[in-house]
Amino acid sequence: MADCRPRTAVRPALLLACCVVASSIEPWWNTASTLALEKALYVRGVECTNCTKKQLQTRVKKHAADPIDPELQAMYEEDTMYQKNKDLTNITKDELIQQMNETEGFSLDGARAERMWTAFQLQLESGAVRFNSNGTMLFAMPFTHRISAFLPAAVSDAIEDALLAVRAEYISRLPRKVRRRLEGRLDWAVESGLLYGVLFVLMALLFADAVYSLFATGPSAAKPKGD
Repeated sequence: MADCRPRTAVRPALLLACCVVASSIEPWWNTASTLALEKALYVRGVECTNCTKKQLQTRVKKHAADPIDPELQAMYEEDTMYQKNKDLTNITKDELIQQMNETEGFSLDGARAERMWTAFQLQLESGAVRFNSNGTMLFAMPFTHRISAFLPAAVSDAIEDALLAVRAEYISRLPRKVRRRLEGRLDWAVESGLLYGVLFVLMALLFADAVYSLFATGPSAAKPKGD
């Protein structure tokens, strides 16, 4: 008859074998590339700016058990794809101006062309340019682009400089994660027409207030005492 009793003597040997195998497996961060280490920290929300590979390995080891943030992981994939498209962007200033002249149907003057090029470069560096699957790009034109023909160049430059200063503060003060959410909601508001509806209501209220102020009746000034 076969002996069906559990062989407890095998268990310690099996446990020892598992320990030996486990000890022989080198932690993944010891052989990972610098890019993989940077990604592992990024998706966990850990900063390590200008770190050496050894410092990255130490930081990854410390935070290996931290949970991965799905939003940060999505941001990493987006930024990686954006960088690939950006590296393929070798359009020159003259080429961009020529394309915009063809789009606009007329030649941009020197000041407007310079402001457009500056806006494009800043948006390209900050990740605001959109790359389409057909090879085209979308970026926001300067605020004064449409009205600069009616304004002195100095006034347009002053407006653009002020807006650039506000934009720099916006980028420096708000984390990328927060800006991504705000910009995503703004895009949704534009695409759904909600933003235009809100603007229409505000303009209607301003118009109604102006009409009311124009036609309202009443004493124009307080009557002086003693009269």
